[in-house]
Amino acid sequence: VHSFFPMLLNRKEALLVAANGMSIKDNSFPYYGSFEIIPVLWDVWPYTWKRMYNSLRLLDVHVVFVTSRQVVDMINKETSIHAYWLPEGIRPSLYQNIHTLANRQYDVFEMGRRYAKYHAVVNLLCKEQKIKVVSPCNLNDNGTLDDKNVAYTDEELHALMSETRIMVCFPQCDTNPYRAGEIETLTLRYWEAMLSGCIMVGRAPIELVDLIGYNPVIEVDWKRPQEQLYEILSCISKYQALSNRNYEVAKEYAPWTGRI
Repeated sequence: VHSFFPMLLNRKEALLVAANGMSIKDNSFPYYGSFEIIPVLWDVWPYTWKRMYNSLRLLDVHVVFVTSRQVVDMINKETSIHAYWLPEGIRPSLYQNIHTLANRQYDVFEMGRRYAKYHAVVNLLCKEQKIKVVSPCNLNDNGTLDDKNVAYTDEELHALMSETRIMVCFPQCDTNPYRAGEIETLTLRYWEAMLSGCIMVGRAPIELVDLIGYNPVIEVDWKRPQEQLYEILSCISKYQALSNRNYEVAKEYAPWTGRI
């Protein structure tokens, strides 16, 4: 640690460094000798906190931007660092919203790690041949890849989302609590669904609700989830107004230009 001190004293300019909770120090090399490091952090799950704090202290960080508002509150409470919430952003031009909900090919897309409790609902309706789901062949039961290959190219993924009526969206604290703990945060899946014109069914992180001023997600009715999903799909055109609203709001709030 002491070997860093002479270098830190000579810093006259600041540099933004993008990193996750584990990679702050590595991503700052070799710039920490010439610049004051201002980290921009995502994926700051509980298992990263010890290393995150060590790196922030080692680099003598004074300002940090974090995509999780709960972690921002924690850093401000536990350190003298000034932490600011910076919601995850995305480039809207990558996504397609060219079909109405009624004219799309697929009913449901569970992208990424699945919420097992709700996947059982989707799987049951699929087996009964009541819905058509997007399902790549190389996924494990929880939605992770069973090998090192990607499920889709970017172009394929964007096209599939534009052909999907419903995207299942839950925070990672629901789908993978062993990794996320109680950290509930806005992730890119919500922006991707909104920019693709999909209706979201699942649960909205409070960060998203607070950011845009309303809940864009149809919350699951756990007393009758199967019936709810089938009913939504049976009258999907009723939700076109919600799709349109979410799309326009995402175009305003999702881009990085708004963060800058």
